[in-house]
Amino acid sequence: MAAAGMALGIFAEFLQMLESAESESSEEDYRAELAARVEGERLDAKRTAAAWNYSALQQAKIDDFVSAEAHLSAAIKYAIDGYDDEGEELYRRNREIVRAQWYLKEALALKAEGNIAGAEQYLRRASNAARSAKRKDLEQRILAYRQDLHASSPKTRAEPFRERTSCVIVNGQQMCD
Repeated sequence: MAAAGMALGIFAEFLQMLESAESESSEEDYRAELAARVEGERLDAKRTAAAWNYSALQQAKIDDFVSAEAHLSAAIKYAIDGYDDEGEELYRRNREIVRAQWYLKEALALKAEGNIAGAEQYLRRASNAARSAKRKDLEQRILAYRQDLHASSPKTRAEPFRERTSCVIVNGQQMCD
């Protein structure tokens, strides 16, 4: 009977070892599966961000800047979700470039209508957006438009011209100096 009790004890220990090994194995499997899911979700978010960026660029090509800006905002959101810092930075710069182009187009339309003050305000916004996008070439082009606009109006010609502008959001409106 003692031998049977000892065999039963050894068998119980063996079962505990198996359960312990199985428990560790299933926990490792769970962690691996969870890590794979998280990585998959990150990759999906990165792909979705890239798709929104591509769509935004297509919208900008047809001068639909409102849609392009919205699509780039979505791309930024998905890049953040995918922990894609490089993508997020790229999409933010692209959004600023789209804004600069949009403001430039609006400024030229206002100048054609004779609204010099409105055109100047949009050119300041465009300049600020180009600087935020780190696009010196675009900023220089906008500066040339601003200088031309300043020189063309007797009202603004009397005031000193400031090359550098800065903009802030005040009560939901972008104001530039």
